[in-house]
Amino acid sequence: MSFKIFALENEIKIHTIIPHDEFPETFMNELEKFIREKAYINNVTREERKISFWAPPFRFAWNGWNLFNPVTRACMELKEHSYGFDLKYKFVFMEFFVYAILFSLLALFPALPSAGWKAGYLVLVWIIYFFNILWPKPRFEKYIETTVEKLDTAYLEKLKKLKGNAEG
Repeated sequence: MSFKIFALENEIKIHTIIPHDEFPETFMNELEKFIREKAYINNVTREERKISFWAPPFRFAWNGWNLFNPVTRACMELKEHSYGFDLKYKFVFMEFFVYAILFSLLALFPALPSAGWKAGYLVLVWIIYFFNILWPKPRFEKYIETTVEKLDTAYLEKLKKLKGNAEG
């Protein structure tokens, strides 16, 4: 995992029972559908095994508590290996970083009565910032895990149905 003050990069290893020639298209369709339906974003771009998007400013104000709210830009790419697949992703949080800086600058104004209040305010601003850039990682990885399980289950059901039709 690579972590910068305003970006997060990671890879998720994916093991599936779906054949390697079928999985990428099925998985990427599901991921694109999730992004389009659950996130208030613009400009979703898909190139075979790669999806990227950027989000409009202030989307968190009207979009509720969403996985992609703190993400300004994202890129996700599925790579095939002999053991399965890797989903490499990068989330950029530049907008939230700018907000944290701006809110930190408010501590310079005399509105806060004492140095203790200013220090506490700064700590609170940066705790909120780091929480907002760290919480998408476990939620996204859990989503990927449950999606692969769902796709595997659907594939098994499809095989059972085909086997039943062949026997009947």
